[in-house]
Amino acid sequence: MKNTDRKQRFAKSLQAIGLAVAFFLVASPGGSFGQTAVGSKHSAVPAPATAIAPEEVAARSSEVTNLVITFSEKFVVSPEIEKIQQTLPEISKQIDLDAAETAATIGAQPSLAILETQRALWQRWQFQVSTWLTLLTQRAVELRRDLDRLSQMKATWTQTRDVAQAGQAPGVVLQQVEATLATNAAAQLPLKTREEAVLGLQADMAAKRARCDEKLAQILKARNSAVQGIAARESMPVWSPELWGHARTTLPHRLQDIARGFQTSFREYIRDPSRGMPLHVALLLVLTMTTCAARRKKRQWKDSSVGLSPIVKVFDHPYSAALILVLLAARRSIRRLPRVNYGAAPQAVIELLEKTAQAHTAVLKNPPPKGLFTGYGDSSINFELRAWTAQFGNWRLIRSELASAVYDAVYTAGMAFPFPQREVRVLGDETAQKAAGPRPDDSAETTQEEK
Repeated sequence: MKNTDRKQRFAKSLQAIGLAVAFFLVASPGGSFGQTAVGSKHSAVPAPATAIAPEEVAARSSEVTNLVITFSEKFVVSPEIEKIQQTLPEISKQIDLDAAETAATIGAQPSLAILETQRALWQRWQFQVSTWLTLLTQRAVELRRDLDRLSQMKATWTQTRDVAQAGQAPGVVLQQVEATLATNAAAQLPLKTREEAVLGLQADMAAKRARCDEKLAQILKARNSAVQGIAARESMPVWSPELWGHARTTLPHRLQDIARGFQTSFREYIRDPSRGMPLHVALLLVLTMTTCAARRKKRQWKDSSVGLSPIVKVFDHPYSAALILVLLAARRSIRRLPRVNYGAAPQAVIELLEKTAQAHTAVLKNPPPKGLFTGYGDSSINFELRAWTAQFGNWRLIRSELASAVYDAVYTAGMAFPFPQREVRVLGDETAQKAAGPRPDDSAETTQEEK
């Protein structure tokens, strides 16, 4: 009996297991009209499109319509992207100008401060372009996701149409399916247009970002070269045997050149009357006699026990004092005070003044001409030009020629000299009367009328 019961229970258990297996096999994923296959979450291949049951076509078609209405909001250009489109031409032009200026600056071997300024400029451009590039990338990803969703829906409704036509579905169902496919196609076209426009802007921004990275890399390379050049020795040390050997070889020739220069200047000084040699000789004789007379007078004062100032000791050497005074008088200082309109670069004006004076043959090379920025005027920025000449008798003519040369150089350089301006307001004009305020006579008449 017990064995029989055990066999019956074992048989029932096998039947239960068999039914469970059969039920599992029947419930496994399959395909039938109106059912959707469920794929694994981790599958790399998307699930194939499945047809929609005829009884669900109306409801699913309404869902497609609502989704297309949601997508239609993305057909319009966003304010951020519209701003990018409007400012892109101007920004492209400015980046090109800055790139050319940076290339010229790097080629001129600038200082570290100038390189730091250039680096800050391109970092600002890089930040601006990167911000816009991120915005465009997000927009492109959204549009691609919407287009992919519309493509999947199109595949699903295309298969639904094929199955419905094969199954001879009602005409109303077929009309709804065709209308849904037309709505899907109409929604894809503007989305694709927007995607192409956004991708075009994205490509432009990516190119500008690459250009910013390139300029920053060039600036970094120039900065590293400048830093390395600070510690690098540009010439041989003073104690170098090669340097001393070169000095011993070139020094005699250099001394000969200097001596020939002095001889040439002395011969020109003697032969050229415009150099003022007769005047200087006469001045030397007069000053020599004056200082000799002052020395005799000093000795008389000293014998009479008169208190003397230490400054009169200069008359102990009358010839030297006379010669120094003549040498001081032989060089005439010429000063000009040009004024230039606001807007001119001060350093450029200084360089222009110095070059103009150096080009004049009567201006001494040593000391060299000097241009100074002296201040701000009412309608001009003021400068001073200092130059020296050995032609004492012609200094007025030289000053006139320098003034004429400065005038021509300023206008040739695109600058201008200011001229006084005066604003005149006509009292008959109401606007001028309000700006000028009430007149004293008017206020007095008004007070009498009130009384």
